[in-house]
Amino acid sequence: VVLRRDYMDNVEEDFYEALYTQSQSQFS
Repeated sequence: VVLRRDYMDNVEEDFYEALYTQSQSQFS
């Protein structure tokens, strides 16, 4: 369970980081 939660946290972190970067590229 812990490994699964850590994995999901990493996926979400990567996802939101990519989304944030994409947003910065569009609005800059």
